[in-house]
Amino acid sequence: MASSRKRPSGEVIAEVGRFLGSLDLRSKRLAVGLSGGVDSVVLLHVLKQHPEFNLSAIHVHHGLSPNAGAWARFCRALCTRWGVPLAVRRVKVVKKRAG
Repeated sequence: MASSRKRPSGEVIAEVGRFLGSLDLRSKRLAVGLSGGVDSVVLLHVLKQHPEFNLSAIHVHHGLSPNAGAWARFCRALCTRWGVPLAVRRVKVVKKRAG
């Protein structure tokens, strides 16, 4: 059973590095789906600590939330600050009619 105690970030970064090293990633390219939420931001931060990978991020601007534009701006600013290439893709979500 996994421990619920918090681990130091260095330990998490090292463990992610070991995991990535165990994969057959021939191209060494990784793209993170970046919503702007804490989970995807932490994942991007951890992967950024492994310079052996060509890292980029993708943000899907779905427009479903009134905050969607703010999330896209946050992702752009974060990736600019961290030097991570970012692709923002606008999508139109077609709502199905009930019934």
